[in-house]
Amino acid sequence: MLLALSVVPAIPAAAADAPAAVAQEVTLDGLGIGAQTVYGAHGAVEVTLPAPATDLALAGNYVRVFFSHSVDATAGSSMLIAVGGQPLLTVPLGPGTAGGGVVETRIPSGLFAPRQATRLQVRFALAGPAATLYGRIDGQTMLHYELAPAPTGLPDLERYPYSLLATGASSPGLGLVLPSAPAPRDLAAAFRVLGDLGRRAASQHVRPTVVTADQTKWLAGGGQSALLVGTLAALPPAQPILQAAGWKPVGAGWAAPDGRALGPDQGLVLAAVSPWDHRSALVLVTGVTPAAVDRATAALVSGGGALAGQYVIVSSASTATTTGPPRAIQVNVLSPRDLASFGAGRYRATVGFTAPAVDPGDTAVMELDVPALGSAVSSASVEANVNGSWVAATDLDATGARSSRLVASFPGRILRPGRNSLSLEFHIAGSNGPIPPVEGPFTTGGADQATAALSLPDPLPTAGDLRLLPFPFLEAGRPLEMVLADGTPSTLGAAAQAMVALGSRSTQPPPSLDVTFANAWDGSGDEDILVIGRPPANSALDGIGARLPVVFDRSGNVSMRGQVSVGSSVGAVEELRTFDAAGRQVLWLSGTGPDVLNGAAIALYDPGLTGNAAMVDATGHLSSVGGGSGVFGPFGPSTAQVAGGLAALLILAVVGLQLLRPRRATA
Repeated sequence: MLLALSVVPAIPAAAADAPAAVAQEVTLDGLGIGAQTVYGAHGAVEVTLPAPATDLALAGNYVRVFFSHSVDATAGSSMLIAVGGQPLLTVPLGPGTAGGGVVETRIPSGLFAPRQATRLQVRFALAGPAATLYGRIDGQTMLHYELAPAPTGLPDLERYPYSLLATGASSPGLGLVLPSAPAPRDLAAAFRVLGDLGRRAASQHVRPTVVTADQTKWLAGGGQSALLVGTLAALPPAQPILQAAGWKPVGAGWAAPDGRALGPDQGLVLAAVSPWDHRSALVLVTGVTPAAVDRATAALVSGGGALAGQYVIVSSASTATTTGPPRAIQVNVLSPRDLASFGAGRYRATVGFTAPAVDPGDTAVMELDVPALGSAVSSASVEANVNGSWVAATDLDATGARSSRLVASFPGRILRPGRNSLSLEFHIAGSNGPIPPVEGPFTTGGADQATAALSLPDPLPTAGDLRLLPFPFLEAGRPLEMVLADGTPSTLGAAAQAMVALGSRSTQPPPSLDVTFANAWDGSGDEDILVIGRPPANSALDGIGARLPVVFDRSGNVSMRGQVSVGSSVGAVEELRTFDAAGRQVLWLSGTGPDVLNGAAIALYDPGLTGNAAMVDATGHLSSVGGGSGVFGPFGPSTAQVAGGLAALLILAVVGLQLLRPRRATA
């Protein structure tokens, strides 16, 4: 999508409406990196964390490290926390800290390179029997970036989406304010924005709340940030928000703070502070006409981090060809130039990367180039892991003069759609120089970095594999059609949650989206389909719904493959391919009630989804159905499946008794 944008400097608002501080928080779990363990008496873990979205504040940046270590570590052991090789904090370790702990330390702003990735290093010096020693940093470890306020002191689009996300929350809430009776076009714009927000804030599992009734009253209640999507006339809160931001009504339209009029087909994306509680962040995606809202949506979704200023006026847009994500990925890890001076031990460096869906039965290829160590060691080797699974290993040149190259293949099942991690663990046997002090500075940020080039095959169309989500719905390079069972708040809420969760698994902005209600859907077209809820009877979806692994009938009963009835409250995530010539892929979310329907949408966050169906019970427990690993799948039996399993056993017992009963002799 090619856009014509006009970024206009805003007139300062009242001090009472100054935006609250904005932070960007990333955790190892949220980045797909997870816990990192290094073995031996002398080891270090280095994690490369993504760059901040914008400039950082001079103060307020910190790292919170969750750690544990082997119980055999004795008094005199220690852990050093460093950023960019500069020591920040030394923590004494011993038997009392083996079970785990958490420490937090401030990071001086001078240790951050402008808009560059951050290297967090945790070095363990453990006393005790070397064969059983290890140190670990856990997945909750978090880096807190305090983003600098805009020079104008006003809300700024450059801080989106983090301006809308509460800090200190792994699942922050977010309001989605829509017209009181949203049309399919309104919903298409809003859900596309949410899909992109989920992609950009993938380290947090956002929980949206759809607001269509009493929008102004809900916003006036305060306490939660919100996205507002729709035409100006259909959003009553838009008027006070614009006025508080310095806009003025002119005739039937609006004029910006500099006097420019907003044209009837011009879209507007505005960052604001709530005029009701004077602290909650708001982002308004609007325009006079539906076409204008579409333009504003396209600017926010395709603009990435390029939008800046308090507002952007979108004048025109032209369609560009949509393509799938790239299948060749390059990952830069670290410079090994100073590893020899690290001394004997293990150095584990991990960096996160995003990857599109790969068929689990296919093969990916890694080409790993490791620069020379720079100085001689007794011996050295490197081991490559993807998402914690061993991929390859090779010896390194002990003289420190020659680089090394390794080519290896590995199964596609190791990769996940979206967030992944690559770890290189270096084993250094020792160097000729003196052993460096644990508290000394240490850098791995040189230009001669170890580089891994990944070649990924294209996924093939299947009868349905939840492991590949969001493919093909968000990453196949073609439009998507969403069919809603109805327009109730629970269905709209589940649709919003589904788009955020699918977006978190994606590597690129969502494609164009069409929304239709089930009673108006005629089955035409060839787009892939996302169905939310249980459509009314005699709809065009009946034929597809009857083929689902888990069937929800009109009376509220649920059956698994038509054999076992499940009586408890459950939701389901299911995928199949239509039998017609179009061969459309269908992703269907259903539930016996609003809570479990929303639970099915939340389940799309789970990287363990597999097979063609999964069920979620009222407690949020997820169970695979119809996969290749049996009835219950890798998640274990849920309450619903236990009930179904007991019913199946009862049927088998009755049949067995009938077979074993003595038969009467026939005359």
